[in-house]
Amino acid sequence: MTDEAKNLQARVIREAEDLLLHTEKTPLVCQAPTGSGKTWMMAHMMNDILSSPSGQDVVFLVSALSKGGLARQNFEKFCGYRAAGMFPALRPFLIESDYAGEGRLVIPETANVYVLPTANNRKNGRLNRGALLQFYEDMRDRKKRLWLVKDECHIATRSLDEQFQAFMEKEIAFSATPKLARGQEPDVVMEDTEAVQARLIKAVQVHDPEEPVTSALDRLKALQEPYRCLLGMNPCLIIQISNKTEGAEQWDSLRKLLSEQYPDLTWMYIVDDPKKCDTNDRLKNIRDIGRWKAYARDGSSRIDVIVFKLTITEGWDIPRACLLYQIRDTKSRQLDEQVIGRIRRNPRLADFERLPKEAQDLASLAEVWGIADKAVHESRRVVLAEHVKDFLRVHPTRLKPVSEHRELDLPAFLSGKQVRPQNLFQAGGALLREPEPVLAMCRAYADTPEKLWLFLSNLDSVREKAEACESDYSQMEIGEEVTLPAFSFYDETPFRVDIPNWIWMRAERSRNGNEPVSFSFDSEAEKRWASLLLTLASTDAVSKIPSDRPRYLWGKNFPFQSELNFAYYLDGIHASFPDFVMKDRRGKIRIFEVKSVNQSRAGLVDEEAYLAKVRAIREGYRQASRKLPYVFYLPVQTGDDWIIYRSEGGAETQSTVADLSDELSAK
Repeated sequence: MTDEAKNLQARVIREAEDLLLHTEKTPLVCQAPTGSGKTWMMAHMMNDILSSPSGQDVVFLVSALSKGGLARQNFEKFCGYRAAGMFPALRPFLIESDYAGEGRLVIPETANVYVLPTANNRKNGRLNRGALLQFYEDMRDRKKRLWLVKDECHIATRSLDEQFQAFMEKEIAFSATPKLARGQEPDVVMEDTEAVQARLIKAVQVHDPEEPVTSALDRLKALQEPYRCLLGMNPCLIIQISNKTEGAEQWDSLRKLLSEQYPDLTWMYIVDDPKKCDTNDRLKNIRDIGRWKAYARDGSSRIDVIVFKLTITEGWDIPRACLLYQIRDTKSRQLDEQVIGRIRRNPRLADFERLPKEAQDLASLAEVWGIADKAVHESRRVVLAEHVKDFLRVHPTRLKPVSEHRELDLPAFLSGKQVRPQNLFQAGGALLREPEPVLAMCRAYADTPEKLWLFLSNLDSVREKAEACESDYSQMEIGEEVTLPAFSFYDETPFRVDIPNWIWMRAERSRNGNEPVSFSFDSEAEKRWASLLLTLASTDAVSKIPSDRPRYLWGKNFPFQSELNFAYYLDGIHASFPDFVMKDRRGKIRIFEVKSVNQSRAGLVDEEAYLAKVRAIREGYRQASRKLPYVFYLPVQTGDDWIIYRSEGGAETQSTVADLSDELSAK
């Protein structure tokens, strides 16, 4: 997993914990894309709280959709995390059945994380009438604080919501698609774009929805050899058909097509009725659909194509799935986002950084037919113009992680320090809240219980030492020259600019055969800055590629696949992917990272944290300018004006748009 991915998850966990522990608002809503590790983040958050002094009397009730087995899947993951020693404070129990038999179903008091499938909480169910009510009352009598965690909160749980008012103190809900119409305004947000950039989830390439299903099947066959050779797994195509009567006709046509034109592909047809499920695999004689799903999930599975209706929307993780063809039209953007989440999981997340670049790129891309206009904001593919890589090359920077600092001799550093008595769970919880470099140091050093206690007893000083090492800009390293990727993607937004002659081309063609020239940007500030650079290019302030059709050497640094980044330190090492790069007519490289304090008005941005990030990037750019002959700009939009922080030669100054124009126009 990349450091950016770890830091991104840690930020979401930290914000969720802070809100739960230090605010009175309830319910709280955490939004994160499907495949970004919501279950792991949920478990981490609960473990931290249960390990803290203020969480000793807390009991969590995790409500999870039962359709598709999400509740059992969550429970098994919680148990697995505890067994692996990751979250030792968790003591999970699955409330599995609403049938109480002759006596009352007993829910044990020894657990502190109770997983409740929503189907077991039906208003008239026996579990709801008896055992759950007794459980709530027992928790109250024992002075326990009952906190509700909702997984996939966009699904209504009216019965549980009614009970919450009487027994539960706090509620936090997790979903990739919270329902704003039900007041589920997110309090903690992991943006889709930042999850893609961190390689937590895949970017999405959208194909023409009018293309036949054979396009997806042919693409699957083309991916099989690279997936098997580079990623060690078999790729999978998911086909979604209608939930209505035409679904049967669609499946009949698909089955005929697969049998006649793709006899070498192995398929599986999954619907709610097990008797109607079908496959051409050896599993055909096994009627346990749970075994079918478990087999299809495995990376080595021979199942190439999975055809389904709605079964796959929640609770069935298939990381090897990378293609989705949608025949049915759900008329629901929320449902489409849930479905597309099935193919966006990174199949090699754990060891991603050890993969060669070709394998990383393969694991970072999903492809979709028929779902774009509602679920992925019409992603557009862009292609780097010819010869750009020969004229526009940039050195990135990096900061050394603590593991590479040879001057940090941890055994010598801890030698002679004291071991202090402390609670194991509290100490373990404190360790798990530490950034990844500290956890890595602990794993490398503490190979005996005695060393672990010494490490935990001196956690603060170890952290300070690690921070001092990683934030040491004097050891900033310069990487090999890189250029922008051969292709990338962006999402359509309202912030569009027509740019006919920069380094990027749109991959598709219009009906008259011409290349579209409209490009979208992430914000109004980016759009304004792109317009400014376009104006400067038109004055010949920017270098050109010599060709029949001149292209100015400036462009957006679209994050997908980009290696053009610069290191900065803020509670860990991060990489800034600047928004724009330019080579001026004198051959000087200029880097632009656009920010706006106006965006905090949306209410979803922590202004203090945002400004701290701006300051950290400024320092990273200033330090990079000491070692590289580039000019770094950080324009910050404030109202209708700009404050531009300019770094060159290790010195930072403030300038204006007029100053920039004069500088680039000077002879």
